[in-house]
Parts: sequence; structure tokens; C-alpha cells
Amino acid sequence: MNCSKGNSEMALACLRNSSIENLTKTYGYRQTKPIVDGYFFPFYPPTAIEKGKYNQNLTLMLGNNDYEHPLCFQVPDMNSTDALSK
Repeated sequence: MNCSKGNSEMALACLRNSSIENLTKTYGYRQTKPIVDGYFFPFYPPTAIEKGKYNQNLTLMLGNNDYEHPLCFQVPDMNSTDALSK
């Protein structure tokens, strides 16, 4: 993206002036998902349901809305200063 990585204000200005096409091309499409850590999430949710290893007494309603996952939550898997200089 050819953004400066030496000055955070300049880097932020560069990112703000970048097109959505350049941002998604550089960072790709990322999804948030649970990280199985063996403590808080001992299994991936589908596995927990399959094994019956979840709180079955919990009332839960799930859903989603269009555009509820904005670009600001798409964190790159790479070092951010390296991503800025690409």
C-alpha cells in the first residue's frame, strides 16, 4: 500500500486515503472466529455441540445483520508495520 511505517500519523492518514479495494486486496478477507485454547473454548462450537459439551441450560438467540462485520475488525495476520509498507 506504500504507506509510511515510520510515523503512525502519516500511516493512519495513508490508510484513511486508501480505497476499500486496496485495503481488502492487501489484507484479504478475514473472519473472526473462536480460538480454541483448551480453557474458555475447549472445542470448536460445532464439535462441542456434537459431543454435547456445552451449557444445554442456556437460552440463546443468534443472528446477523448485513454489514455488521466492518473492515476495522479485519485484523491482518501479519505484522502491521510490514503490511503498511507493501
